[in-house]
Amino acid sequence: MGGRRINSIEELNRALDEELNEFFIVLGGGLLRSSKHIEYAENPDSYYVYHCIDDTEEKLTADEIMDDKKSNIGKAMKQGCFFCEIYD
Repeated sequence: MGGRRINSIEELNRALDEELNEFFIVLGGGLLRSSKHIEYAENPDSYYVYHCIDDTEEKLTADEIMDDKKSNIGKAMKQGCFFCEIYD
């Protein structure tokens, strides 16, 4: 089990197009992780995000994902700590 770093919304879309839906943010220098299930919502520029850590869900646009005030996913991408789960 490993991960592929996701650095942009385009890379997120590529992972989703490959039917990869399990993602995580590395926290605390790698000691913790925040797991998420992400898939496309009903329109092409919107995403359904399920936060495994607290059983919450939301729908976000690409702009909202990248907005630090709306989501921590974009910030994690910019900091290089957002990954797609890869199972070997």
